[in-house]
Amino acid sequence: MGKETTVVVRDHGLGMGRSPLSKPWSLRLGLVLIEALSSSYEVSSEPGRGTALTMRLGCSPQAA
Repeated sequence: MGKETTVVVRDHGLGMGRSPLSKPWSLRLGLVLIEALSSSYEVSSEPGRGTALTMRLGCSPQAA
């Protein structure tokens, strides 16, 4: 059974709106890659209060 690693990145910048199109293209691309790796993420943001990105990355054991 694989393990999971959680990574949280947080800033105190301008924040983002709720629309997916309000996210920078580089963030949208990163989120697509996270999903492609069968991992998950959560974005919490409020305009004027910053953004937090929580990524749960699946780690599977290496084959022998």
